[in-house]
Amino acid sequence: MMKLTTMVRGLAGDKAARELIRNWEFDEGTLKFWRASSNFVYVFNRDGERYFLRFNFEEEHTAQQLTAELEFMQYLLKHEYPCVASFGEREMDRDDSGTGGALSRRRL
Repeated sequence: MMKLTTMVRGLAGDKAARELIRNWEFDEGTLKFWRASSNFVYVFNRDGERYFLRFNFEEEHTAQQLTAELEFMQYLLKHEYPCVASFGEREMDRDDSGTGGALSRRRL
C-alpha cells in the first residue's frame, strides 16, 4: 500500500501525471485521475481509444518489482486471462522527477 505522503505528493495538481504523459501521444484534455493504491492510475484517450497511465515514485517500488509486475501481466495475457497489456519502449523510463510510467490498454 502506498504511503499517504507519497499519495499527496503524486496527486498534487496531477503534476507527475502531466509530466509523464508528455512522453506519449494523447488526446488533449482527456487525462483524468482514476485511482491510487500501490500505483497511481490515470485514464486518457489517444485517437479516441482508452488507455491507462500507471506510475509510482521510485521509493515505492524497485525496478525489479516493476519488471516482475510487467512479466506477470505478460504471463496472464499469454494464458488468455483478461488483463491490461503494456506497450512501448518506455515502461521503465525514469525522468528527473524520479517517477517511472507505463502505458497500457485493456485488451478485449
